Amino acid sequence: ELLQDTLPYLACCERQSEVLWQGFCMELINTERSELSLRELRSLGADQATKDQSFNDLSYRLNELLRRGVPPTWRRHVWMEVLGADALKSAYLGKDWNPRHRSGAHVPSLDAPDVLDFLELVKMGRPLKVDAMAQLKEDCVGAAAWETSEAPGAMDRHLELVSRAQDVCVALILFCRNKAGENNLLSMTQCEGGQSRAPVNYCESLLVLAFFVLVAQGTDAEDAGHFMEQAQHSDGRLTLERSKSVTSNTTWKSTEKETRIRAQHAIDADRAFWMLYTLVDSRAFRDYYAAPAPRTSQIKDMTPMASEHGAMQDVYRLHLCVSRFEPELWVHLEALGFHLSSVFYGAFMRLFAVILPPPSVFRFWDFLFAEVSDPNLYKPEDITKKPVRHALIDLAFGVLRRCKEQLMGCQSALEVKDCILSYFVLLCDPSHVIEICAEAEFFLWDQSSLHSLMTPWHVQEFDRTMPFWEQHFIQFRNMNLHSRELVQGLEVGDSVAKNSHHQEEPGAAPLDDTDRRVTTQNVMNLVIPLLQKAIMPSTSQVGTVGGMFRPTPAKLRHMGPELDTSITGQISSWASWVYEQAMQGQALRQDMPQPPLLLPRPWGAQGEPGGVDRNMLNMHTRQLLGGDWSLQMEQLYQAFQDRPQGHASVLEMFAAMVCSSKGTAGEKAMALFHLYGYATPDHRVGHISPVTHNAISIIDKIQGAALETEGKIQRPPEDMAELKTMALLFRVQTYMSANHEATLGEVYVQSLRPFLSSGVTKDDFQSFTVFEGSMADRVGNNFNRAVRDKRRHAIGELKMSIMWTPADEEVPEVGQLGIYVDSLTFFSKRIEAPEEKNPKVTVCTFDDRGNEVPIKRWDPRTASQTASTIASQLIFGDTYGEHIEFPSTKWRDAFGYLHDRGLGLSHHGWSQLDKEWKWDRRIGDQYSPGDLRMHTANSHKTTTQKANMISLKSCRILAEGILQRSFHYMTNRQAALLADQVFSRCGAVPAILDAVLVLDAPGANLAQFEQISELKEASVAFIDVRHHIVMAHEECVSATPGSINLFGASGSQALAQLQGAAREDGKLNLSN
Repeated sequence: ELLQDTLPYLACCERQSEVLWQGFCMELINTERSELSLRELRSLGADQATKDQSFNDLSYRLNELLRRGVPPTWRRHVWMEVLGADALKSAYLGKDWNPRHRSGAHVPSLDAPDVLDFLELVKMGRPLKVDAMAQLKEDCVGAAAWETSEAPGAMDRHLELVSRAQDVCVALILFCRNKAGENNLLSMTQCEGGQSRAPVNYCESLLVLAFFVLVAQGTDAEDAGHFMEQAQHSDGRLTLERSKSVTSNTTWKSTEKETRIRAQHAIDADRAFWMLYTLVDSRAFRDYYAAPAPRTSQIKDMTPMASEHGAMQDVYRLHLCVSRFEPELWVHLEALGFHLSSVFYGAFMRLFAVILPPPSVFRFWDFLFAEVSDPNLYKPEDITKKPVRHALIDLAFGVLRRCKEQLMGCQSALEVKDCILSYFVLLCDPSHVIEICAEAEFFLWDQSSLHSLMTPWHVQEFDRTMPFWEQHFIQFRNMNLHSRELVQGLEVGDSVAKNSHHQEEPGAAPLDDTDRRVTTQNVMNLVIPLLQKAIMPSTSQVGTVGGMFRPTPAKLRHMGPELDTSITGQISSWASWVYEQAMQGQALRQDMPQPPLLLPRPWGAQGEPGGVDRNMLNMHTRQLLGGDWSLQMEQLYQAFQDRPQGHASVLEMFAAMVCSSKGTAGEKAMALFHLYGYATPDHRVGHISPVTHNAISIIDKIQGAALETEGKIQRPPEDMAELKTMALLFRVQTYMSANHEATLGEVYVQSLRPFLSSGVTKDDFQSFTVFEGSMADRVGNNFNRAVRDKRRHAIGELKMSIMWTPADEEVPEVGQLGIYVDSLTFFSKRIEAPEEKNPKVTVCTFDDRGNEVPIKRWDPRTASQTASTIASQLIFGDTYGEHIEFPSTKWRDAFGYLHDRGLGLSHHGWSQLDKEWKWDRRIGDQYSPGDLRMHTANSHKTTTQKANMISLKSCRILAEGILQRSFHYMTNRQAALLADQVFSRCGAVPAILDAVLVLDAPGANLAQFEQISELKEASVAFIDVRHHIVMAHEECVSATPGSINLFGASGSQALAQLQGAAREDGKLNLSN
């Protein structure tokens, strides 16, 4: 009903806006400055030296038109000119590229000028294998979930738009790289203010913006036909000819119409590309989407991984605005454990796309683009100090004020989030959005006459607290610097692969064929396991430490509205502020960061031993990873270490290495999960926010690469205890004497999970390493210690296919096992005369006690089979024996000579051509009965070999570390509660609904009051101390690492803090 009433109103507004813009363009054409773009017109209008009053009037009218909105059909041109995208494109193309003389036979390259052709950029960028492209593909999978309509064709149109948005991002990524792969193509050109052009750092928000920019431009066939003639020479400038309508009686053939639409798609995408690049390069959004500028104090002027500017800073400004002007709402949200960043960080990064209806988003962008490009906004004499992106803060603050009543009635952080998002969804009237922005802008920056004399209070509060945050961020900036040096300056070398039992044996894939960079996969599969095993040799060992807790300084923990709202309290607060301004250096020295504390191990995580010092880590790193790694790890340790104690948390360093490594967000999330995760039986307890199919597909894709090698172990087990955890044990045996067969080697399959199947057999063969000797013999008494400790080399590869089909999803450990052994290859450098070995392969599993259990074989024969058929099968070598095993392919006579078994088996026996032993399918393809039960812990390995669960405390540790190293303006308590809001299955966050102190008058029965309103009605004296409880909770969390309990181990300290805060209020205190 609301939408039905809104649509005619929107159409009327669009027609009125179009009439105004047409009149403005006609008037502009009749002036002497008709050749100017809209951006140039605004700049000259802001110039005080301009004497032409009529020209100033035009500039003023243009600013008013921009604030009133742009007609939908004009946005594609107006946005280009207002932002300066057309000027940037023309300047670059005019200097380095002539579109009228482009040779189609020219081979494009990154050094050639014609690379700027959008279609060429997309064509060259699609196959580019860089981390940004991998992240883009992962984001496009998730983008499919944006469309929830079930209308026919809606999803097809949505996916087409996602594909076009992907092309825009591909062009952006390629455009910002040169042949070295890191620098910007525009590095030699200069932008406004003499700064170098900013390289784009791709993030999902750019894909969202590209998607909505394409939607805003739209496409229809008539407009496409109008633009087709100018496709080769279009620069996107606004001209009267392009804004004219085309006669509606034009007709084309279907193929011509489709061609023109495709051409218009390319032009729209090219226009979106330049708009986005201009946004990234502008002073307004450089902090959002461009790489942070190098700090002069950094080593080698390396570009930092993160900056405290951008969306984090804007959310903090919003936080201060709510604290100053809506203290009651601020206290309520903080008491519920809700942090503004849970909604507005993503909203700011996407410029409110997705959460606002599309017409309202585009109308807001009209206002936003006009504001960020306004030359009058950032003059030094502007005492209001409006931030460049104030429109984002205005809309957020205005919405919070509009729905304050509903928010005050919420009783959980999740309810608050749903309330805010629901309000945005219902903003279907674009004019209402601009009304909210204008009202909030006037309230925050221009309302009081005092603002003409002094800077607004919330701006002063921002300037006052920034030095304290900067001091707090120094330690994390140092961590990021050394983490990035480690990732960019090192490779996973031969020593890492050798110590991790990489297949360096003859016949194995060389390490040069793999990615040697410090990728997320290499960190998790090679680097971290080596160091973990060195620090904690036994897999059953459990550490006592789970990370490092870094407290927020007291000055920042106490930020918020004044506890004493009386006139005396405000005067006292103002005097305190004046003192801090005068003694800022001393205040900073007094508020030095508190020393970090070791966190207790979260439940389920393996943890780390306490007291891992630098010498121990340096020794293990040098032995296992090499000298280069040792030097970098020592510097990393110094950045992470606890200065008073001299220790550092290895888990914290591992998490930082994962976050800074080269990989996608999905890969890093999975790696961090496994860093603290643990294995447990599957359950069916869901999450309050259902996991989408797109997210599941991303996880499956990430785990797919790991699943390919999960079942194939790259090193032999260390002891019998580890051997008995294997799902399958294959033994390769050969003839030694009449009654004795020797074990040449063993193959280990540690999990059946990678081989899950629905029952369809596929000859998907994989190679499994054969390790020399037998584990049982090595631990026996016949071998001395030197032999037992000798490294087991790979002597060959067993090529086979494994299939595990569970009988029931509820009982995944029961099912049918299929094994198809195809061939066995011996490495000639390890095995002498492999053609004489005539190997036999047996297989077994382990029961609950660790005893070997042979696997029974399924016999498909029936009683109706003829005796001759059975006899012929028996000739092949007991094909249907009692257990699964793969007999020798030849028979040996009394003199030791080998002979073929015959009967026309072409794929059976020794192959002189391939130098390997082969088994025919009728011999090598065998199955177990359908009720085979995998015993012991291996039953869980069939479905959950790796960690499938993580504790909520571990999520808090990881979330807090990421937020701190990303420079989010959050205290320890706020970060922990945000993690609870995101990861708790029921969305529960520790909250304080109400807290009051009541003056217990004689004879009063407090038990009869259940609501605060009842206290008011009964005229009982009380004071609301919820704000004091929040401050006390901050102290409790900071004093007790890893705990969010109120009045826990630090209860006495927090109680004293609460009592002191209440006494300062001057009305009641705890002693009353």
